[in-house]
Amino acid sequence: MKSGARLGIVLTVALLTSGCGYRIVRNNDVIAKKLVADSASIASLQQELAALTLRSRADSIRLANELAIQAAAAAAVPPAPVAAASDSLLKARTAEITALKDQLTKVSAELDRIKRRLANPRP
Repeated sequence: MKSGARLGIVLTVALLTSGCGYRIVRNNDVIAKKLVADSASIASLQQELAALTLRSRADSIRLANELAIQAAAAAAVPPAPVAAASDSLLKARTAEITALKDQLTKVSAELDRIKRRLANPRP
């Protein structure tokens, strides 16, 4: 009778809580179909993950090979020799800098003259 008492309690609880709007549905076929669908999804995701892992490893190996080839090519090229500035080139640059400084002082003096003239206009 213990199982009968439990059944009575379960029925009483079901009657008291039946107004809550929820029904407990236990359909083994629905659960089995959901499990099969989930298993198929998991299997396809595992296959996709394995394919992506292989592709990632292949890309890593290809990148390492390309970097090694570039490093070898860079090491094979001798550095360009740095030409020392000749005395004539250095003298020409110095003369040009001196000429530019002279022009700058002349232009500055002219600018100062114009500023004074504008500051003190003639009557």
